[in-house]
Formats: sequence, structure tokens, C-alpha cells
Amino acid sequence: MGIDKKYIPIDWKKYFLINNTIVKKYIKTYGLNFLNQTFLKLRTAHKSKLPYTILIKFNDNDDIVAVIYQSEYEYALKTLLDYCIHIEYYELCTEIHSYLESTKKRKRKYVRKSKMPTNV
Repeated sequence: MGIDKKYIPIDWKKYFLINNTIVKKYIKTYGLNFLNQTFLKLRTAHKSKLPYTILIKFNDNDDIVAVIYQSEYEYALKTLLDYCIHIEYYELCTEIHSYLESTKKRKRKYVRKSKMPTNV
């Protein structure tokens, strides 16, 4: 299942580079709401196991979007965590870290259950 053909997807990663001046200006102008919304979108998509989600939709042109696929959700959360650490937004760091830890615990619990010995 791919992205709707009406959209022009662009790479999301460049918007979370620590030296990206566009994001820095946006956050300075509009506050940290962008990062909070990004985390909520990623968490929801990850929990729901969506094949992809639109991470950023640009107001200038509704056809251009930053799309992220399911295989990248955890990497994106870790990247967002690193970005938040860099700008010292520790409240969101805590939320992201807690969510990532909870997913690790769920994975470990699932692995333990699936490796239970069976009597032959």
C-alpha cells in the first residue's frame, strides 16, 4: 500500500537535522507545538501499525508532504528524541523516552511468550 498519488512525497529526515534553520525558525515563531504534534502523530501511527503517515503537510502547497513509512517509525522517534535533547526540550524527551521503553518491554514480553517450550 503506497501513498496517495495526489501527493508529492519528500524525505522527512531533513526536517529533524539539528542544523536545519527552517525548523529552528518555525519553532522560534510558533513554539514547540510542532514537536508535540509530531510525536503524537508518530506514536499514533506506530501503535496503530499504519503502513505510512503524513508527518508534515506544507501550507504553501497541499500536494507536497513529508511521508514516513512504518519501518521508519522507531528511527523517527529516536531522531525526534535526539532533536529534543539538542534544543533542551526535556518534557517531550521524557515522553518519547517512556514510549520507546514501553515498546521495548512489549517486544520482550512477546518474545518470552513465543519462546515458551512445548511438550512433545
